[in-house]
Amino acid sequence: MTEDRTYFIADRIKSGDATAFRGLFRMHYPSLLAFVEGFVKDKEVAEDIVQNVFMKVWIYRSSLDETKPLRGYLFLLCRREVCNWFRKEVTIQRFMSGLEREEIDRMAASESQDPLEMDELEKIAERIIDQMPAKRREVFVLSRREGLKIEEIAERLGISPRTVNKHMQLALRSLRMNLNKEQL
Repeated sequence: MTEDRTYFIADRIKSGDATAFRGLFRMHYPSLLAFVEGFVKDKEVAEDIVQNVFMKVWIYRSSLDETKPLRGYLFLLCRREVCNWFRKEVTIQRFMSGLEREEIDRMAASESQDPLEMDELEKIAERIIDQMPAKRREVFVLSRREGLKIEEIAERLGISPRTVNKHMQLALRSLRMNLNKEQL
């Protein structure tokens, strides 16, 4: 594609031409996907990132600079999105690590409780786990009972590590909230 044509497409997209936007998407999606996947090493995450980039281009199309090549701009946006994704992943990992420490501290404190009370808590926790959506329950069981790491769970279930993290967050939140309700 010549530079003149790129500028023309940017001008058309800026004016709201959806056909020009679809053409831009078809033209650059494969190379952007390969670029992002090289960083995140997860095809689903890479697809999400590239789709977000194109969504932002469309939403903010009125601010496109038609004097600059779109290809470089798209790669720049992808790089920014990858950086944001890594920042979120680090935050999620820290959060999960903190939750695991809290859980260990809580379990150590509860070991001094009456064995009958512990049995009752285990039954309540089991009931809460059984009521979780199937995938969330499966992720939780693989993590807590089988001791699998996030990456191992993701590989076994064919989902992204980020999805595993989200299921764990929701499972732990559900357990914490429901156990607190039961103990009141």
